Amino acid sequence: MQELIAEILLYLPALLRGALWTVSLAAASTVGALAVGLLVCGARMSQSSLLSASAKGFISIIRGTPLLLQIFYIYYGLPELGIVIPAFWAGEFSTTRRTI
Repeated sequence: MQELIAEILLYLPALLRGALWTVSLAAASTVGALAVGLLVCGARMSQSSLLSASAKGFISIIRGTPLLLQIFYIYYGLPELGIVIPAFWAGEFSTTRRTI
């Protein structure tokens, strides 16, 4: 039993850091999704046909592609175009767009 407790205590700091990153990502994604969602909703309900159609296309593309594919495109694809994003922000941006 003491070996199990020692093993848990060995990995506890890494697990707590991972939990903190997860909560941080969830909070940042929630705030971002609320902001972007309100903008896209306003564009979708707009009287302007161009604005409404572009919002409808954005929603269709985001909803129609898997989240993992979006994460791969953002994390691995954008650096090929010269746009380098840190891992946390790539995850935040991906999950923000997905929760719209």
